[in-house]
Amino acid sequence: MIADSPTLRAREQQAITDATTALAARLAAEPGGTAETDEVTAYVAANALMGVHRALIDLVRRRVLADEAPDQLAADVRAQGTRGFALLGEGLAEFGVRTVSSPADR
Repeated sequence: MIADSPTLRAREQQAITDATTALAARLAAEPGGTAETDEVTAYVAANALMGVHRALIDLVRRRVLADEAPDQLAADVRAQGTRGFALLGEGLAEFGVRTVSSPADR
C-alpha cells in the first residue's frame, strides 16, 4: 500500500528524516565530541545507520510481496541486519573516539 501511494511514501520519508535527525542529535551529544565537525560526523553516522534500517525495510517489503515464509524471512532479516551493521561497524568503529582530519588539515 505504501509503495503505491505518493502521500504515504512522502510521509514515510518524512518519518525517516525525522528519525535520522533525532539520531544525529543524540550521536552528537555523546561524550567525546569536541569539534564543530561532530555535527556533520554525527549526521553522516545517523544516515549510515538509517540506511541499514531502510534497506531492511525494503527487503521485508519485497519478500512479503513475494509471499515468502515468515520464519525464513525473519531469519534472513536478522542475518542481513547483522551483516549490514557489521559493515558499518568496521567503518564507524571509532566514531566519537578520534577525529578524522580533513585534507585541508594535512
